[in-house]
Amino acid sequence: MTSIRTVDGRAIGPRGLQTRQLLLEATTAALAEIGYADVQVIDVARAAGTSPATFYQYFRSRDEVVLELAHAAAADFADAIQVPRGDGMVDSNSLAKAVDSFFSIWPTHGPVLRVVELLAPTDKEFSRARNDINKSLTATIARAATGGHAAGLATAMVAMLSATAAQNPSKKAKALARNLVLESTAA
Repeated sequence: MTSIRTVDGRAIGPRGLQTRQLLLEATTAALAEIGYADVQVIDVARAAGTSPATFYQYFRSRDEVVLELAHAAAADFADAIQVPRGDGMVDSNSLAKAVDSFFSIWPTHGPVLRVVELLAPTDKEFSRARNDINKSLTATIARAATGGHAAGLATAMVAMLSATAAQNPSKKAKALARNLVLESTAA
């Protein structure tokens, strides 16, 4: 396991890990409250009870913090959406469970995921983060789809699900999106 280090490579002790975690949490809260464009390092540091200098001991930039939070989201999605092994197809129950898991996890990371969606088209790091976040669901949908365009269909379906989730949808909207995925992948 890779140990977490400061920007200059020093090991971080328990107190430093706690401070770093507070900075991550303060960043998430600031993204939810004021949005990415208005989040400043000084505001994050103050919300975490520390200084901008301390922030820069642990992170090079605001983007680095958001990317770390995006990688944590990707890990949560990968844990929740297990891609079936082997060459067999994914049944509709497994696919429905994957879509439901996607919708249940999205709100936890919503502020960060909105930033990832915003920056992915123009930033390679955020594009990679979005791909990591969507990887498990895309693979599951592709396995459920039939025909020669399964990967393209899966990518389109995940984009649609992400856009739906980003809008804080009602239960009805989630059900419609879920049913669209199920119908689109049916033989």
